[in-house]
Amino acid sequence: MLIVKKTLTKVLQDIKTPLHVGMLTIPSQSIGANTGASGNVSIPSVTGYTPLCVCGWDISSWNVSLTRCRVSISEQKVFYSARNFTSSAVSTSIDVFVLYIKNDMA
Repeated sequence: MLIVKKTLTKVLQDIKTPLHVGMLTIPSQSIGANTGASGNVSIPSVTGYTPLCVCGWDISSWNVSLTRCRVSISEQKVFYSARNFTSSAVSTSIDVFVLYIKNDMA
């Protein structure tokens, strides 16, 4: 029974360690009425891990829609496009969640 418990604990640890989720914030910017904004932000490095993809985001304004958000591994950046569909300018920041994979798993 003790051997099974130790083995199960190790398996659970191994399942958790290959993946890591990091967050980066795209600074607040003003987006004009019925217009868009786009740009890129450097991905924070996580020792032993490689960025894989964007797995989620949170926008501080309900009036803005994120139309594109992707990771460029070669450039170590997140590229994004956002659109304001309202008749007035809004200021918003965007939190982007990046999924990393352990280097020996990639």
